[in-house]
Amino acid sequence: MFGTCLPWTKIFVAIFPILLIVTEATGADPSHSVARRWNEVLLQAIRNDFARPTIHARNLYHVSVAMWDAWATYHPTAQPVLTNERAVHENIEAARVETISYAAYRVLYNRYRDSPGAYESLTRFEQLMIELGYDPTDNRREGSDPIAIGNRIGNDI
Repeated sequence: MFGTCLPWTKIFVAIFPILLIVTEATGADPSHSVARRWNEVLLQAIRNDFARPTIHARNLYHVSVAMWDAWATYHPTAQPVLTNERAVHENIEAARVETISYAAYRVLYNRYRDSPGAYESLTRFEQLMIELGYDPTDNRREGSDPIAIGNRIGNDI
């Protein structure tokens, strides 16, 4: 089969599975926004689950709301949808990314822990948290730091 292929084709065929594994570890490109990265792992979790359109629509909405509410926490006039968190931080952008990540992680973990593809989905969620530099086992909800706020938002939703 490979005898008639061009040399670059042989190389591509040989390394494509490796590239696929590396880029699909979380399914999220590091150059994308944190919200996009969480949406990518959510979409992969949907692909690993049964076809349940109403449940997946709800999960898409709730993860989006969690991320919006986390973002709005640090904006003086943005209105959250389901929560009422307000905070200030020295580095608003970093706080938003952390709060969004904890909120999205908590919602996704809760929604997909019993799904048919749970092992793969939960692993992806955890890998993205670790890639972002966060501890997925940090469940604290007391306080005004980004982790506690994100966990509260995710828990509330």
